[in-house]
Amino acid sequence: MSRTLLIGGFAVVALAAAAGVATARPPIEPAPQAAPNAPVSRTDFVERRVQPLAAADADGDGTVTREERLARAMVVRQERAGARFERLDTDNDGKLSREEFVAMAERGAARPRPEHARRNHGPRGERGPVRIADVRARADQAFTRLDTDSDGFLSVEERRAGRERGRERMQQRLAAREASPQAPASE
Repeated sequence: MSRTLLIGGFAVVALAAAAGVATARPPIEPAPQAAPNAPVSRTDFVERRVQPLAAADADGDGTVTREERLARAMVVRQERAGARFERLDTDNDGKLSREEFVAMAERGAARPRPEHARRNHGPRGERGPVRIADVRARADQAFTRLDTDSDGFLSVEERRAGRERGRERMQQRLAAREASPQAPASE
C-alpha cells in the first residue's frame, strides 16, 4: 500500500512540475499590426504567420502537434467567449439581462456571417505536426514573390495584386477538380 502511495505521490509531483514548466514559458506577444494602408515589412509579414503557431507550441520544440493545435484553439475560443461576454454585459454586473440579450440578438441579426466563415475547410485536425521553421520559410518565400518592386516592403497595391492572383489560382484549382472525373471509391 505504501508503495502505491509513493508512486502516486511521484506522479502528482511529476504532473505539477510539468504544469509548472508549461506555464513558466513567457506569454507570446501578438505580432505587431500595421495600419491597413501602411507598407508591411518582411519581418512583420513573416511574424504574423508564425506568431499563432509559436503561441500553440506549448513545449517550445519548434513543432506544433495536433494536440497543441487543439489545446490552443480551446484557449482562443475561451478568450473570445470571455471578450464577447464583456462586450455584451453593458452594465458590468457579471450577468446578461434580458435587455442585454435582446440587444445582442438584434445586433447579431443585422450582421450576417461573412461568406468565408461559412466554408467547410475539411478535417483540419487530420494534419500532422507543423514545423514552425517550414512555415517561416514559406512565408519568407511568399513575401519575396509578392514584393514585386523588391523594396523590402509590401504596398497596398502589392498585397491586393497578391490576393487577386491567389483567388485566380484557387478558381483554377477548383475548376480543374470539377472537370476531372472522380474515381470510384472501390478502385
